[in-house]
Amino acid sequence: MSLLESRSLIVKDRATAEEFLGYANYYRFSGYCLAFQDKPDHFRSGTEFDHIVYAYQFDSDLRSLVGDWLELAEIDLRTQAVHLFSLRYGPFGHCIASNFTNPFSKKMTHADWLTRLQKDTNDSSKERCVEHFRNRYSQYPDLPLWAAAEVMTFGCLSRFIGGMNRKDRKQLAQHYQLNSDELASMAHHLSYVRNVCAHHGRLRERLNQIKPLLPNSHEWKPPLLTDNGRLFCTLLFLRLLTRRTPHVLEGANRCHAKINALLKRPPNVPNPSTRMGLPNNWENHPLWI
Repeated sequence: MSLLESRSLIVKDRATAEEFLGYANYYRFSGYCLAFQDKPDHFRSGTEFDHIVYAYQFDSDLRSLVGDWLELAEIDLRTQAVHLFSLRYGPFGHCIASNFTNPFSKKMTHADWLTRLQKDTNDSSKERCVEHFRNRYSQYPDLPLWAAAEVMTFGCLSRFIGGMNRKDRKQLAQHYQLNSDELASMAHHLSYVRNVCAHHGRLRERLNQIKPLLPNSHEWKPPLLTDNGRLFCTLLFLRLLTRRTPHVLEGANRCHAKINALLKRPPNVPNPSTRMGLPNNWENHPLWI
């Protein structure tokens, strides 16, 4: 604590601050300190320990809400993809490389993807649907696609969508009023954000490494969207995906309302809106309202 105070951080309640650091650990806490510093290892004048705690809690609340919204979008996306693919190619059509593009992706062959899916299946071997199939059928560790969909990770799902033949992906994308490349890119981006949330990464001011391909319409261009690597772009995609699916709309609207309220109370850092990719008058963005 003395180290933080020597760097001009105001600590009003030392015991409570030490208790918080005992919970969050110093290294994790220090990542949230960066936005409050005017130079390395020095806090801006007037910065209090509680300001950083609020930023920490803001990010925690944000991750939770985005995670809930991602769950709704992911379940719908995998359901739509699996239904389309199974009707066209049968229950084990995903095991056949010729039902996908060639090459499957820039970094992964179809065989690599299938091996990854089999690993996901083995990791979930205690799940009732997996155990039922393993005990009764010889195809294990391959599962019918509708069962495999219950155990594949979001990353595995995004690779599946990216590997689809263009005609299949185009049909799936039409459900969300996107084109096939936009859908594949968006799925890859959302799987990355899902992992950030799952591993408790900082989300509010993150510049995402995997940026989505944006639709070619004015809603996705400056000044309405300033950066496709920031939080607001992710939120717009979640809004777009779930507002077109009636059975998840109620839950998605709750997430939207809570995030909307949270974004109005940002941490006390310079340019908080810019750090989240929020444009001017972001509340009235045509895709957000």
